[in-house]
Amino acid sequence: MKPFVKEILVTADQINQICQNLGARITNDYKNKKLVLIGLLKGCNPFLSDLAKCINLNLEIHYLKVKRDEKISFSYRSFAVFTAQLFTDIEGYRMV
Repeated sequence: MKPFVKEILVTADQINQICQNLGARITNDYKNKKLVLIGLLKGCNPFLSDLAKCINLNLEIHYLKVKRDEKISFSYRSFAVFTAQLFTDIEGYRMV
């Protein structure tokens, strides 16, 4: 284990199994539909690409860019307000 890692919560094998299970379910649930996987930028690519490999359908991958609204004050007791921007039109697609 790398020195900056305190504890492994989910192993690579467990993530692989999760991706295979989700991929099989998504393949079954979304056959004959236009499918787009949507991930949050900065950090989603490893999982999203593993998941996409386990889905036996034509699909697209798009990303959301999310940022906190700086105009709204934030404290640990208040809710953060986030804005999201999808970079392309996905009308008619099923989103996962």
